[in-house]
Amino acid sequence: MRRLLVSLVGLTSPLVRSYAVTPSLQRLPHIRGGSRHTTSTAIAVDIEQLIVERTESVRAPPLDTRTYRHVTLANGLRALLVHDAEADRAAAAIEVRAGHFSDPLDRAGLAHLTEHMMFLGTEVEPDEGAFKAFLQKHGGSSNAFTGMESTGFHFSVHPSQLPAALERFSAFFSCPLLREDSTRREMRAVDSEYRRNLQDDSRRLFQLLKTTSADGHPFRKFSTGNLETLAGEGGEIEIETEIETIGGEGGEGGEGGEQARTAV
Repeated sequence: MRRLLVSLVGLTSPLVRSYAVTPSLQRLPHIRGGSRHTTSTAIAVDIEQLIVERTESVRAPPLDTRTYRHVTLANGLRALLVHDAEADRAAAAIEVRAGHFSDPLDRAGLAHLTEHMMFLGTEVEPDEGAFKAFLQKHGGSSNAFTGMESTGFHFSVHPSQLPAALERFSAFFSCPLLREDSTRREMRAVDSEYRRNLQDDSRRLFQLLKTTSADGHPFRKFSTGNLETLAGEGGEIEIETEIETIGGEGGEGGEGGEQARTAV
C-alpha cells in the first residue's frame, strides 16, 4: 500500500503549471527527477503523510462485489482504489483537467502532442519504448486520449506487476524527458493522424460544427493539430516551455495533483 501511494503522489502532470507536494514529500527520490530505486524510501514514509483525507467505504450497487476506497493525497490528487477479487488484470487510469480547449491560440494541437510525448521516455526509464515493453511482457497494454477539457491515460498489467507499473507510469507526469528529436517525430505522427482524419466524414462534420461556434469560444479550436499549427511560423517548437502555457490562460483554479483524478 505504501509503495502504491508513493507512486500516486508522483502523478502530477506537466499539462498544468506547477507541481505541488508537501515539503516532506519532496525528498522522495521518485518525485521530480527521481531514481528508479525508490522502494526503500517509499517503505520508510509514514503512510499518514501521504493521505490527507480518506473514505474507507464507498457505496456501490448490491450486485457489485468489488470494494472501493477513496483517498485524497498530500499533493491534492484524488484517487479511487478498487479491489476486484475476480479480475485477472490490474489497471490504472488518470485524467488531467487540461485538454484541447487549453491549447494556446498559436499552437493548435499542443495538448494532443503532449499526450503523445508522455510515452516517450522519462528520467526513471529513458528508453522510449520501455513502458510499452514492460506492459507487454506482463500481459498488459496502454492508451491515451485528448478530450476538450481533459486528457486521459490508462494501462492494464498482471496484478503482481501493478506497483512497478505505477512507478513507471507516475514518472510520465513528474519527470518526462520531452526530447527534441522525439518532439519532431511526434509532430509528424500527429500530422499523419490529421491527414488520415481528412477522409473520415464524422471528423469532417465535427470540425464543420466547430466553425459554427462563436469567435473566441474554445469549442472553435482545431483539436488534432498538424505540422503547420504545431511548428508555427518558425518551424520549431520548444515543447517543454510551450506545455507550461496549457491551462495558463483562463483555466480553472488548482495546481499539481488538484488538476487530476485517478483510479487504480
